[in-house]
Amino acid sequence: GMMLPAFEKQLFGLKAGDKFDFVLKCEEAYGEPSDEAVQELPREIFVDSEGKLDALVVEGATLPLHTPDGQIIRGSVLEIKDEVVVFDFNHPLAGEDLHFIGAIKEVHDATPEEIEQFFGGHDGGCGCGCDHDHEGHEEGGCGGGCGCH
Repeated sequence: GMMLPAFEKQLFGLKAGDKFDFVLKCEEAYGEPSDEAVQELPREIFVDSEGKLDALVVEGATLPLHTPDGQIIRGSVLEIKDEVVVFDFNHPLAGEDLHFIGAIKEVHDATPEEIEQFFGGHDGGCGCGCDHDHEGHEEGGCGGGCGCH
């Protein structure tokens, strides 16, 4: 229940030594990119007390941002304009078919230590390896360690 459902379905029932090679179409993975996920945010929220734009806000950067309700989401800076910063909140793999090739090394119930490591020491995490809760994220998680601050 921590990975893409279609990914887990492909691995279900495999045993140690079994090999796999499958493709998840983008609809089974992170979906098609959505125009609604591209948002303009006021530039003023990214400036310091001296009115300078935060050095991390550069085109191409992917940054953790807080929603009004405190959720942390990642967005990629598409463009910096005079009044707004344009972010893309689509998953980085949206629109991509994903090809997985591998073999099952071992099958066992997760140990408490593995669970602790997977959740980064926090209850309710999304399993992305970051240190916060992703409740409300789209199915499939946040897409990687967030490096949030």
